[in-house]
Amino acid sequence: MIGLPDLQWFPKPFGAGDTDGEGSKKMLGQPEVNPASLLVREMAQNSWDARLDGVVPRFEMRFRSLDDNVRDVLRWNVFGGRWSENLGLERAINSTDLCAVEVLDRGTKGLGGPTRNDIDPAAGEPADFADFVLTIGAPPEHGYGGGTYGFGKTAAYLASECSTIVIWSRFRHADGSFEERFIASAMGSRFVVDGQRYTGRQWWGFSADAPDTQAVFRVEPAVGDDARTLGHAVFERRFADDETGTSILILQPKGREDVDELVDNWTQAVTRNLWPKLDTDQPMDRRMDIGIARDGVDLPLPGLTGSAALEAAARCLTSLRQVGTGASEPHPLVQVQEIWCHRPRQLLGHIALTKYLAGADDGDGYAADSLIFMRNRAELVVRDEMLGPTADGLTRWVGVFKPLKELDSVFAAAEPPAHDSWNPGGLEDPRHRTFVKLALERSRESANIFRGPAKSDVVAKEASSTGQLAVALAGLVGSSSGPIATNRPKASGPRGKARSHQPRVEVLEILPIPQSSDDWRQDRQTTRVALEVTGSKSAVPVHAASLSLAVDGGVMASEGQVVLKQWTFEGGASVRADVIELPPGQKVFADISFPAGLAIDFKFAAGEA
Repeated sequence: MIGLPDLQWFPKPFGAGDTDGEGSKKMLGQPEVNPASLLVREMAQNSWDARLDGVVPRFEMRFRSLDDNVRDVLRWNVFGGRWSENLGLERAINSTDLCAVEVLDRGTKGLGGPTRNDIDPAAGEPADFADFVLTIGAPPEHGYGGGTYGFGKTAAYLASECSTIVIWSRFRHADGSFEERFIASAMGSRFVVDGQRYTGRQWWGFSADAPDTQAVFRVEPAVGDDARTLGHAVFERRFADDETGTSILILQPKGREDVDELVDNWTQAVTRNLWPKLDTDQPMDRRMDIGIARDGVDLPLPGLTGSAALEAAARCLTSLRQVGTGASEPHPLVQVQEIWCHRPRQLLGHIALTKYLAGADDGDGYAADSLIFMRNRAELVVRDEMLGPTADGLTRWVGVFKPLKELDSVFAAAEPPAHDSWNPGGLEDPRHRTFVKLALERSRESANIFRGPAKSDVVAKEASSTGQLAVALAGLVGSSSGPIATNRPKASGPRGKARSHQPRVEVLEILPIPQSSDDWRQDRQTTRVALEVTGSKSAVPVHAASLSLAVDGGVMASEGQVVLKQWTFEGGASVRADVIELPPGQKVFADISFPAGLAIDFKFAAGEA
């Protein structure tokens, strides 16, 4: 368009160590989340990391049907009619339904720093422009960030049918002055022009004013008035006088064939992944102002009030914050537990668990009966796992786990590029592998104990063989209780006689007990075993015939490490004794204490010890 600056095309020639553009896109691996969630998570995470102190950042996703004026500016002024043939950009520009999603943040620092990535920034100077525009996978500048600029940007390219984005950013210099920058970029497949091989990475900008004596590949953004003029011509949302931040135009977003579904997917992704930022009653430093628009019309976001499950999750998160700061007790409806590694002994983090009435409005059902994992400082959802309903069917539950602040970097290192899981196997330090592995396992186990799995999951009433009983006991305990193993029948009686004529002890169910403070200090755990006597018309003595450690499919003497703490009757009375008298049909609970993290074998018998 006449009167606007014209950018130049800069395809990246192959050099030593270069990765082609298609390979760079594959660095995200195979994310476990859907494309809409991936885009929302990665872009919002980068915006959160770039927030300014004392300001609630604004994050928006704006779907736009681009008119012919914007099309012409893109074709002639931004791209100059030049791109690789295999990029798909020509097909997009010529499309009768050219569209884009404008992803932006405000109240963030913008893309400042050097415009080249081969030099080290001066002390105190950011490297945001180089990290976002030129580099793949740059780490955050501080230890508590949620993501990396490079991989978040890769998600933007992946969301485009033509792998092309346009970037407009405004930042403040140290002297208080503002600067704007405008550049376009693509991450396509390798191609060849006149015998020269190119990586597929392409930029549209200006040549460096001073040629580099070492012939380093250089492309500079449009700046100042040129950047502002192009930004106003291409983007819908402009910068206010004192605003800083970044706007990214993703051309021809994938899924555009059904715009209703596409925008709905973004809305769901915001609710599911950014809910910790939506509560307007929380402190400013925890919030993010989020919006979604379609062709200039702002769309409503459900928020937390539209889902009983998300309200419950927010209660859990608030309780974790309170416990983390020691400011106050958690919400009365929330149970907070410590998650420990016992060897080496290390507090890993906390899990908060709560229940709410079934039948309450759960919105789209997200988070109900699920355990949510998130990082400590960023408080953005890493993953959620649906573990199953409660036993009574009258309530539903939600759990949230956060690691300790001091271990946040350990869990960050366990994340794949898409930040959608924790993979302990990828950590080099064996202690860190143990920390992440146990945090996942023991959080799940605590959640399963809390939700009270149906008795059919744990009852061993009909188990008459070793295999049946082992299956019934498997996985019941581990974090606040360790695994239980057995290789013996659950009931015993004098051998050589008909069992139907002899009293015997039946194991009814196994009830793992959350660790008490005494258990934590002593590195022990307790499991409650429900028993009753059958085959007798009168009370008979009941005792623990054996209490052993289970190892490699067998047992070993516990040397006093596995002990019977007490017997508890249904009325609540407890007694400490080796032997009790138990009438037929009456239930009693035997509490067995043993070292945390170990497996045990037990056998109860009728008759004198």
